[in-house]
Amino acid sequence: MYIKKATAGILVCALLFAACACARTDAGSASGPLTGFASLEQLSAQADIIVIGSVERMEDADDFAWFYHVKVTDTLRGGEKDELAVYGNSKLIEAGKQYCLFLYENDFEFWPMPLTLLVDRDSVFEIDGDNVHAPERYKLSGAKDAFMSAISSLPASSGREVRSVTERLDSAELSRTAHYKRLVSLGLEGDASFCLTRDLADIVPEYKNGVIEL
Repeated sequence: MYIKKATAGILVCALLFAACACARTDAGSASGPLTGFASLEQLSAQADIIVIGSVERMEDADDFAWFYHVKVTDTLRGGEKDELAVYGNSKLIEAGKQYCLFLYENDFEFWPMPLTLLVDRDSVFEIDGDNVHAPERYKLSGAKDAFMSAISSLPASSGREVRSVTERLDSAELSRTAHYKRLVSLGLEGDASFCLTRDLADIVPEYKNGVIEL
């Protein structure tokens, strides 16, 4: 029984970490970054940090994402930094290219250190010389000067509190995540469903120094 509970604890941590790392909800809306924001203004309202920099290398962070090591050349919002390690999974990012990135910081319990994350996986604007290539939904591709002017007029981060994933996602939403589907593909649907059952037990296992303890 203890083994099953411990296994369930690990699985639910994996599900919740994945959802936390990949999703940030806009105020008053159940839609998160997996579906993207409707406008640049909405995107900006969620960004604590906006920088321009070159991705020097990509490093595997876990099974689901990378650390993009960014050499910062301009800071448009947030404290000045020379380098950033951005956690994310975006098909728009390639090593060796320059981007304008919309980011936020989160210190959640499933990772041993605070993370800098993409606001969503399309919050990536490639800069190619004097031109900017934006994700299609923003319709902002064109001259870099015009893009920078648009950025400067955007509203600052709303500073709204990011609620925990258990507060803003129900089991139906979690079951639609790629990580839940991966567990199902491994024949662990029963375990994953068990993990999403609320108030099932009053014992929470703790994983510390490679050991699971009750």
